[in-house]
Amino acid sequence: MTDLRGALVKLDGVIDPTTTQLADTLIQARATLASFSSAAATARTFIQAQSGLGDEASRALSQLSEAASSIQRLTDFLERNPNALLTGKKTPR
Repeated sequence: MTDLRGALVKLDGVIDPTTTQLADTLIQARATLASFSSAAATARTFIQAQSGLGDEASRALSQLSEAASSIQRLTDFLERNPNALLTGKKTPR
C-alpha cells in the first residue's frame, strides 16, 4: 500500500504540470481560433463588398475608352480646323 501511495504521489507530480500546460495550450488554441474566425469574417465581408467591382471596373474602363475616343476625334478635328478654337463651330445652312 505504501508503494502504491508513493507511486500515486509521483504520478500526481508528473500529471499536475502536464495538466497545467495542457490547460494553457487549450487557452491559446481557443484564442487562436477566435482570431482566425475574426479574420475569416473580415475576409468574407471584404470579398462580398468587392463582388460587384468587376462589373463596375469594366463599365468605368468602357467609359474611359469612349472619352479617349471623343478626345481623339476632337484632336483630329482641331488639327484639320485650327481656327475652330477662335471662331467656334460653323452653323449649318
